[in-house]
Amino acid sequence: EVQRCGGDGENRPLILARLTPAADPLPPRKGPDQGLGDHPELIESIMDAVGLADLDGRLLRSNRAFRELVGYTEAELRGITFWDLTPPQWHELQKRIMAEQVMVRGYSDVFQKEYRRKDGRNVPIELRVIQTRDPGGRPTGTWAIVRDITERVEAEENLQRFRYAIDNAREAVFW
Repeated sequence: EVQRCGGDGENRPLILARLTPAADPLPPRKGPDQGLGDHPELIESIMDAVGLADLDGRLLRSNRAFRELVGYTEAELRGITFWDLTPPQWHELQKRIMAEQVMVRGYSDVFQKEYRRKDGRNVPIELRVIQTRDPGGRPTGTWAIVRDITERVEAEENLQRFRYAIDNAREAVFW
């Protein structure tokens, strides 16, 4: 046990532990959720959007952040695939990443695309997809960790407009 100072000036214990396979609190189990389904509080507490899909892309489970991102209730998401949430212009990229990364090595690099919300608005996101397997090693589905990057995209677009304005200014700009 190590003491650390909390943000309020109080010392709080910091417990350091290393999990070994024998001490893993989430043992492998059958089905696409690989044991995390037994820990819904863990999934709900994650700040990023998290979704579990079967091999056909049907959404099986999600956390509150995911549901808020896409604007659907948990019940509504049960009838939806991640293909339904992905605008058509992103389908080819998603297929390529699934085939070349996820199915080959078990996870994707972080990549960007959009999700279409229930209200019809597209939301820029970045995500990583992780393949789930059954105890026999056969693929069962995927987990996706998704982050809304709307603010970052807007900041980048503003910066590009600013650079364009500076580059095309007729008079010198100093600061």
